[in-house]
Amino acid sequence: MGESYAETQKSITKECILTALLKLLRTRSFNDISITQITKAAGVSRMAFYRNYKAKEDILTVYLDEMVSEFYRRFSDIEEATKFDILCSFFSFFKERKAFIEVLSDSGLIYLFTEKLNSSLIDFFKGIDNKNKPEYGTYLARFDAGGLYSVLIEWISGGTKESVETMAELICEFTC
Repeated sequence: MGESYAETQKSITKECILTALLKLLRTRSFNDISITQITKAAGVSRMAFYRNYKAKEDILTVYLDEMVSEFYRRFSDIEEATKFDILCSFFSFFKERKAFIEVLSDSGLIYLFTEKLNSSLIDFFKGIDNKNKPEYGTYLARFDAGGLYSVLIEWISGGTKESVETMAELICEFTC
């Protein structure tokens, strides 16, 4: 069933607000950006802002939550995927969001992405690693999540020169 008109409007408003904030972050520090500047750049009212967010930090955290949820929805659609397939999906997904990640990094806000992705990856790997050695599940999950996150950030900061498939192959080589 499709979205209602109100849901569509809310989605458009949130997208406009996020786009405005990201544009402002290219020229100003996060702390120097006001809600008034964001709403003006987005072409929405303050009331529209506060219907969706409590504070400007929420713009990024809500988007990050949605982004990670979307990744897991996509991943759950892959039936009987190989490790290579999962890694290709991972790198492809975040390559599509490279500009967002770069803005966070350039703005000193990459820690928001780090926290969200790392905790999600740890949960994911705990489920996998606990099957083999439950007593080491947490350590293995942190090791896998930290390594994958670090490689992703290095790849993005290096301009994503290597293909998605090359990155997936590298990780497969490192972890097999």
